[in-house]
Amino acid sequence: MNTLFTNHLSPIQYHRINPANLPQFMSKHMDRFPFVDTIKEWEQFTRYEQIFYTLDSIRQQFTTNYGPLSLSLVDKDDAVFYGGNFQQKQQNKYEPETFVYEHDLALNVYEPGIYFLKLECGSPVNLTLISEPIIISNKVKNTLLLGYSHHAYYGGIIFQTGFSPYLRLPATLRLKTPSSKDTLFEDQPLNMTMIERRPFDVWELLIGGATGIPDYLIRKLNHIFGCSTLSIDGILYTIAEGAKWEERRQERFPKRGWSIDLREKYNRAANVYENDDLLQGQIAVVANVDSKGFGADDSGGSIYQILDLS
Repeated sequence: MNTLFTNHLSPIQYHRINPANLPQFMSKHMDRFPFVDTIKEWEQFTRYEQIFYTLDSIRQQFTTNYGPLSLSLVDKDDAVFYGGNFQQKQQNKYEPETFVYEHDLALNVYEPGIYFLKLECGSPVNLTLISEPIIISNKVKNTLLLGYSHHAYYGGIIFQTGFSPYLRLPATLRLKTPSSKDTLFEDQPLNMTMIERRPFDVWELLIGGATGIPDYLIRKLNHIFGCSTLSIDGILYTIAEGAKWEERRQERFPKRGWSIDLREKYNRAANVYENDDLLQGQIAVVANVDSKGFGADDSGGSIYQILDLS
């Protein structure tokens, strides 16, 4: 029996090229159908193209017993701009009959535009998946680059191979509130003395820009934010204690904005400059809709407002 695991930690969402339901199934699940097909008839039609900068790379890992795995970059007319095989890395000790395959696709050689990733499994090919549409752009504003990895096996991904993917989001990050953990002493006349104060900052991550993101993407983020190493534009963060995802939605609109509170992983008491570089827990980073908006970047319009494909 051939099996392919497409984990929620993967930066790319795939589905079958020609998905189909049994006749008695009336719903269209986001794991089986493209996002545009899951929009209800009473909801406003919209699209979502996943954003990538020309200097980004798309790193993917799959566990399967198919083999080999090949990847193609195609446009809407199925014209092929790239074709290559995944590299077989190692046997998966958690699934002894399967092997780990990885691929790293650099995007700097491709013209800006809208593309799809096609995943073909086996020889001869007996399973073909297609991604949600992606945009490659050389001028992407109001986005953040998330990098993530984990110290152990997590979410079906074997990070011990050195696998460290990236995901770009329409998002902004802002200081929400300075905070602290204080140790105080109150004497008998109720005089207060500060014994120790440990200041820290709480940051708010606002995701979705003016028009929000599909449900499959916030599910990916919910898994990604469980990684032990999470960077946003090269600075390490972690979810603040007790923080929960908060939605921003509009009635009869299929995409939603989201926010969550974060803290920097390293709570430094000073900026550290080393060889002219500022160190802040950094790591190396090798359809138009009229709305009031979900985020703080503009007051309406479309996600296309953050993209310049020229």
